[in-house]
Amino acid sequence: MRQPRRRRKARSQPDSIPVNQATQDPQPPTRRHWFARRWLCSFLVIVLLALIATDAPGMLARAMANRAAGQLDNASAERWISVAKSVSWRHGEMELLSARLLRRQGHADELEQALQRAIRSGADSKLVSLERALAQAQSGSLASVEPQLFDALRNGLGDSAEISDAYANGLTISSRFDQALKVLQAWQIDYPKDPRPAYRIGRIYEHKAVWDKAQEHYRQSISVSPTYYPARFRLGRALMYDRQLEAAKDEFAACLSMANPIAAQIQIASCLKALASTNQATELLREVLKNDDAKILASYAALEETPEHHEAARILGDLEFELGNNAEAVRWLEHALAFNDRDSSSRYSLAVTLREMGREEEAEEHFARFQVVREALSRANVLRSRIQADSEDIDARFELGELLLTHESIRMGLFWLRSVLETQPDHQGAHQALAKYYSDLAVNAPEYKTLADFHRQQFRLVTP
Repeated sequence: MRQPRRRRKARSQPDSIPVNQATQDPQPPTRRHWFARRWLCSFLVIVLLALIATDAPGMLARAMANRAAGQLDNASAERWISVAKSVSWRHGEMELLSARLLRRQGHADELEQALQRAIRSGADSKLVSLERALAQAQSGSLASVEPQLFDALRNGLGDSAEISDAYANGLTISSRFDQALKVLQAWQIDYPKDPRPAYRIGRIYEHKAVWDKAQEHYRQSISVSPTYYPARFRLGRALMYDRQLEAAKDEFAACLSMANPIAAQIQIASCLKALASTNQATELLREVLKNDDAKILASYAALEETPEHHEAARILGDLEFELGNNAEAVRWLEHALAFNDRDSSSRYSLAVTLREMGREEEAEEHFARFQVVREALSRANVLRSRIQADSEDIDARFELGELLLTHESIRMGLFWLRSVLETQPDHQGAHQALAKYYSDLAVNAPEYKTLADFHRQQFRLVTP
C-alpha cells in the first residue's frame, strides 16, 4: 500500500531583517539623499564664509572684551582680546584695549609697545594719543595734557569714565585734593553704577588719615559692586589700622575668589600674626612664598596696588625667627631687602637674627645702616608737623620729599616733591631731585627718559 506523500513544510519568511544583516547590508543612499547632504554642506560653507566676511566672530569677541573691561574684569577682558585676535584680522581696537588694561595696572613699560601695535593695526590715532595722555595724567604729569583731557571730555572722544579716573588720579598724586574730589563727585553722579569714584574718594581720605570717611566710601564702592576687590582690600587695610582685625580679615577673605588672591592671603596672614595665631600665619605664608615674585606682584596689580616692600617675606622672616628657625628667617629677610633696600624694618630684624646666630660682624653692619636711616627719619616727624601747621611751607615739603625718597619710600618722596612743583613750578631743588631720580630709572627703563629730560630742562632754565 502506497504511503501518503508527506507535505513539505513551507519555509517561513522572516518578519524582519536580522540586526546584523541590516548593519552589514545597508541600503545605498538615494540620489535625493545625496543631493540633500551636498546642499546642506554647501549651505553651511556659505554661512561660514559670510560670517568670516562680515567679521561676525570678531565683532562678538570684541564686544565681549569691551563689556568685561567696562565691568573692570581685566582678566576676562584679556581672554576675550586673545579670542578676538585669533578670529579676526581687525586688531586695532583690541590692541588699544590692551593698552588701556596695561595703563590701569600701571605697566608703563609695556603700554607704549601696545600703543605702537595699535597704530600698526589701524587704530584711531586720536584715541591712541588720548591713551598716552591718560597714562601721563595718572602718573601726575598733568601740565602738558590737561587741555587735551578737557577737549576730549567736551567733544565726547574716548570713554569719559576712563578720562575722569586718570585725571582724578593725577590730581591726587599732585596733591590737588580739592579738585580731585570735585572730579570724582561729578563722575559719581554721572555714573552711579561705577564703583571707582567712591573708591578713589576713599583713597584720598585714607591719605589724609580720615579713617572713618575712608571706610565709609570704601563701603559705598562695595555696595555698588560687591566684587570690586580694590575697595574690599583697602577697607581691610583701613580696618587693620583701626585694630579691627577680625573685620579686616573678613574683607580680605572676601577677596579670595579673585583669580590670583595672593595679596589677600598675605594680608590674612598679617591679621593672623597680629591675633597671635603664629602657626596659621606661618603655614599660610610658606604656601604663598612658593610663588615667584612676579606672580605675587601681579596679584597686587589686580588690586591697583604697587607694594614698595616685600611684605610676605618680611612677615615670614619675623615669624621664623619667633619659631627659632633662624636660617629660614635670614633667608626671607634677605629676600625682602633684595626687593627693596630701603626696608628698614626688615634690615633691623635681619640684624637681630644675625646677632642671635653669632654673626656679629654682619649684624653690626646692618645695625649701623639702620641707625643712619632712623636718625634721618627722625627729622620726618618735625617736617610733617610743620606742613600740618602751614600747608604752604614749601621748604618743609621739599626737605621731606628728598628725605623720604632717599631713605624710606620712593612713592611718598615723589608725592612731596611733586606737591612742591604744584605750588612753585620753577622750584630748582625739586626739578633737580626728580631729574636725577628719573635719569637713574631711564638707564634700565627708557620710557622714563622723557620725564628725566623734562625735569632736567626745567632745572637748567632756573639755574643761574
